[in-house]
Amino acid sequence: MAEREHLPAIDAAKAIGISLVVLGHSPGLPREAVNLIFSFHMPLFFFLSGLLHPSASQVPAGVLLAKRARALLVPYLFFFALSLAYWLATRHLGDRAAKYEGVSVADALAGLVTGRSSDLFVNPALWFLPCLFVCIALYLPLRRRLPALAVMALAAAVAALWTAADGWRMRLPWGLDIAWVALVFYAAGDALRGTRWATGRLSGAALALLPLAALAWLLAALQLGRVDLAQANFGGAFGLYLLTAFLGITMVMLVSRLLPPHPVLRWLSAHTLIIFPLHSLLINFASGALKYLQLGGDWTAHHGWALVFFVWAMLGCLPVAVLLTRRLPWLLGRPALSGARP
Repeated sequence: MAEREHLPAIDAAKAIGISLVVLGHSPGLPREAVNLIFSFHMPLFFFLSGLLHPSASQVPAGVLLAKRARALLVPYLFFFALSLAYWLATRHLGDRAAKYEGVSVADALAGLVTGRSSDLFVNPALWFLPCLFVCIALYLPLRRRLPALAVMALAAAVAALWTAADGWRMRLPWGLDIAWVALVFYAAGDALRGTRWATGRLSGAALALLPLAALAWLLAALQLGRVDLAQANFGGAFGLYLLTAFLGITMVMLVSRLLPPHPVLRWLSAHTLIIFPLHSLLINFASGALKYLQLGGDWTAHHGWALVFFVWAMLGCLPVAVLLTRRLPWLLGRPALSGARP
């Protein structure tokens, strides 16, 4: 999601994160497992984005914002167009016909404007892209005046006050509300940028904390129940949500040190921006095809379906990622590859 040097630990953390995203959206996964994944998987991505935030001396704020606009909003438009085309082609088929009866193209386009996951019914996963852009846009001017930890505290205070005032009932476009929650994790990542804990080699004693962190996260997540950052659902205890998310992030960052560098991890890390919006379309296609062939439908009765959908989505993203990165990188907000064929 950001230009950076190759860091195997971050590659592993991003690979774990995107795998959890796809698995969490795979039909058939037990509800308890979904709850555990949702307790921290999106905060993890905002944290990693902050961990890759360049210093002001490296990239001026205006230049960085322009780069992030191209890297996030161009793919947002492209994948929305792709998702809209798929929705138009399939909205009259099977169960979707009743679900989308009376829903117009204008309703679908409204989701593009608001950027809210509830309005982006053509592909709810797209909410992350504009929200991350807004998060960065909020962070840059604050970071010029405050240290990263102070921005983190400020964002947490704003989100806590908004929660106390029950402000989440009025959702704002492009994640202008939940971006303050995302900013807590983004600022935390930036605060730890360049530290040994974030990217360096950890001692055996530090890695020994992994079982403790995993146990603390599990207990907190079970207490928290189902949460969803995109839906501004924090389980009724915002402080516990933040604690649970940070424990989950800590767990992943420690696990990432135990994984040796591997081409698969690096590939997943490099293509998260493609996998994130594309996997939902692939899962929807497979689900519809299986129902049409009468080979499935009650996914919850057999949890093995979750693995089937997960593997299908991951493998399906491979050829699309190769095509886009090699032939059409500008659709991903990237410059053309040097030496690429016309």
